[in-house]
Amino acid sequence: MKTTKPIFIALLLLNLTTGAQTVINGIAEDNWGNIIHLDDTIKKRTTLIIPFSTSNCGYCMIEGYFVEKNYIEANIKNGGSSFHQCLFNPQLDIYTFEKHFSSTSPVLTYPPELHKIHDDGFPAVLAFKNGIQVVKEYSQYDNYSDLMEIIWDKNQKLTPVGNLHMAERLFQENGKNDAVMVFPKGKEMNKQAIEKSIKYKSFICKNIDSLTIEDIQKHLMFTGNFNVKDLSDFFKQKDIPLHFTESKIEFGNYSFNFDSIGVYAWFKSPFNPEKYIILKFSNGQNQMKASNYLDFLFYSGKDSLSYKQLMYGQYKDESGKNIFDSEKTFSDIVLEEYCKTQCKPPQKKYFANHSDNYSTISTNLTVTDFGKIWTTGNSNCRFPDIVCTKNNISYLVYEENGDIILTQIKNDSTSNIIIESNESDSYNPVIAFDGHKIWVFYLNNKDTYYRIYARFIENDNLSDEILISEKEPFDVITINVASKNEELSVIWCEWKANQRFLKMRKIIQGAMQESKSVTLAPSKYINSYSNAWYPSICYLPNGELWGAWNQHYPSYLGVIGGNIYETLQSITLSAEKMDDWEIGGYPCIFSNNDNKIFTVYESDAWDVYFNNKSQQIKFSIYNEELKNWSIASVVSNNEQTFLNQTPVGICDKNNNIIVAWSGRPKSEQSIWSIYLSINISGKWTKPIVVSKQLTNSRHPQIAYNVDSNSIWISWHAGTGKEMKTEAINISIDKLTK
Repeated sequence: MKTTKPIFIALLLLNLTTGAQTVINGIAEDNWGNIIHLDDTIKKRTTLIIPFSTSNCGYCMIEGYFVEKNYIEANIKNGGSSFHQCLFNPQLDIYTFEKHFSSTSPVLTYPPELHKIHDDGFPAVLAFKNGIQVVKEYSQYDNYSDLMEIIWDKNQKLTPVGNLHMAERLFQENGKNDAVMVFPKGKEMNKQAIEKSIKYKSFICKNIDSLTIEDIQKHLMFTGNFNVKDLSDFFKQKDIPLHFTESKIEFGNYSFNFDSIGVYAWFKSPFNPEKYIILKFSNGQNQMKASNYLDFLFYSGKDSLSYKQLMYGQYKDESGKNIFDSEKTFSDIVLEEYCKTQCKPPQKKYFANHSDNYSTISTNLTVTDFGKIWTTGNSNCRFPDIVCTKNNISYLVYEENGDIILTQIKNDSTSNIIIESNESDSYNPVIAFDGHKIWVFYLNNKDTYYRIYARFIENDNLSDEILISEKEPFDVITINVASKNEELSVIWCEWKANQRFLKMRKIIQGAMQESKSVTLAPSKYINSYSNAWYPSICYLPNGELWGAWNQHYPSYLGVIGGNIYETLQSITLSAEKMDDWEIGGYPCIFSNNDNKIFTVYESDAWDVYFNNKSQQIKFSIYNEELKNWSIASVVSNNEQTFLNQTPVGICDKNNNIIVAWSGRPKSEQSIWSIYLSINISGKWTKPIVVSKQLTNSRHPQIAYNVDSNSIWISWHAGTGKEMKTEAINISIDKLTK
């Protein structure tokens, strides 16, 4: 396989206020290792680079859909080139970001020196024009009109995008009094709102009958006990998705009594297409559930027992308009009760099947010093997972071009099963064996949102597709699964605007149990904020279920772990001040035969970029007597690798601990490889490379074959479209000699 040799970008940064140029010489890499001649791009056309970090609630400081529409797409339409930049996160984390925001722009992920393009911290927009960097500072939402002129020299218009979280941000944080909080005619205005408007200088407060022509050109939020007629008169003959008629509020083909429901919604202003209008009416009802990820919510009820979400969801954007879409609309009730005339449920989509693409799947076997490596797949093979079953049979699952393929490896032969291969998009497959069935879980967007589906194999028969996560208007990301004695536990992350929550579901003897929310570690610094993702779970031999994941807060980015049904603790070191906490992430939790629990995770990548220190793979042990996690030891070797990511671990029948991860040396012509170390008598062996030489190899997964006392490690190898799936079988005896 042909490999490219990346070269570090040399950066010369001069003060832009003097009009001097920023010169970039060399090449960068995208998330799949493809080479990008960034210097050439910057010289030829207006170039935008949008840095982000998924550890900071979606986008770092600026919301994703806003950036995609108003910067990435806008620049391409204006003849420019657009990139994202993420130097801190592993491939799968970046990939979920791209899927969530439907982003198609390349993500710059290497080399580390790219962070020098911007000032300290994480600015929202970097812009280059005529070879000169014209924007390098952090910019908030309200800077769009100023940046538009700097970047494009033309009247580029801001396009309001969902969700309610974003609408609120533009209203509350514009810093220019560019919004008006509108109260009912003749009613006293809320004193707290007035005090807040004075403090933050983002909005003013007025009654509806006091609005001027200048006022209605701004963002508007209507709140208080409004008369329906006043709202009807105000929006008369205006093209908006919600309508007020007599005592009703109407949306799509549905109608509700306005006075008996709460309404929380946004839509584009008919008075100024660059502004938001927000409706926030409680009408005596109490909102009980998070809604910032929605575009609209109609609700009723005054307590948790009576609370109902009557209609909630997101718009379809059609020719720049907010349109009702039955496929993106949900309800806790039988919604047809509120139908004005005839309301049709969403029509089931038809997706053409292209399983013929996999009539031939390339496979080959390579013998190395450590074991046999199987290489399989045709193109764009990503994020494999592997499991061992009985009779020395192993199963390898992976994504190829948005489809899910399962490969059985038995002796020196392979056979393939197509799990999902229609025109919908699937990714992030995980696999488990419950003692009888092979289970494959994956994310698929057939119903607009990415949800978890599963299929199992029993007696060589493939089951129908099973929906695991709920049908709700948000994306599911990062799945993990654990199994023991005909019991499976599946854990996943629900992404809701700037927050992420964990959910879990058990499958016991083939019967699916009710899904439940996973209790997160309590936040130490910020209340009412949840951001947890990249979960890992495992069963102990005694049947207990333990988990570990990223959580932001209590620290900026920490690893939390423990018994899934108890209050979890920080695995990364805590401190009195949040700034002093140890930063780390992307854990794998596992146990040995004596019920001892271990976690491996990657250290803070910021050290690489700002302090020129090697990133490390760390290992922590849970102390049952003290009820806390040990100070982590270091598994990786600083002299071997500069970047180290996504560790996985497992124990064999003799309680040997084996850890594998993806690492990259500091040299200019380095590539990613799969490293492995084993803990013998309490000491870690020097890491060895088990992947092929001169081939980029990332995202390892590990499985143990008790029959042969060997391990299987899978990963994806290569760059870009040439990426294949690989798996190696290694004897434990060979590792411990």
